[in-house]
Amino acid sequence: MLCEVITLDDGRHARWRGKQGPPAPVTSNRNKSVVVNGVVYFLVDFLNKYFTFCGDHVKPGSMASFNLETEEWMGIVQGPMPVCNGGYFSLFMELSLVCLDGFLVMAHNSEYSSLDLWFLMDAEESVWNKRYSIDGQHEILFAQPLEILSDGRIVLSAPGRLRLYNPITKTFTDFEMRNSTFVGTYTGSLLSTESTFTSEAA
Repeated sequence: MLCEVITLDDGRHARWRGKQGPPAPVTSNRNKSVVVNGVVYFLVDFLNKYFTFCGDHVKPGSMASFNLETEEWMGIVQGPMPVCNGGYFSLFMELSLVCLDGFLVMAHNSEYSSLDLWFLMDAEESVWNKRYSIDGQHEILFAQPLEILSDGRIVLSAPGRLRLYNPITKTFTDFEMRNSTFVGTYTGSLLSTESTFTSEAA
């Protein structure tokens, strides 16, 4: 696969630079890549069982990591063992990557009946910890975790709404979002004079 990098500074000298390709084919689908602490993690395109890495078949749930500072690929990170034992096609549809509390998190929406959040504790040894398992077939259908609030509640993005999940009471609070397609987080201060965030009231 072709790999190019561009650094945006003042915009005048920015140009694409060719780099060595990833160690295994990666996917560019939405929610299949995320940046955590200066490293980009891409979900490997393991649907093609013929692709190999160092002579071995790429395991389901694996990720290729790219260091933004050195601009070099760092190799393959294996996903959680229970997740890796799933079927190829169904697993690919059920997995997404997100950054929560500064950790790389693999969200596994297993058969859309539960949403398991696996936190990567050690990238070199591929040590994962399943901190949350959210049950409820209808409540988590196509849900994507966005943030963990200071009180422990988990913000989930679902079609047409935001959902707040309380892991203690195991209950949901819904916020309707009309005509909304994409949802993101803003980490700056809305009260700062230097903020570039603007909004218009309808």
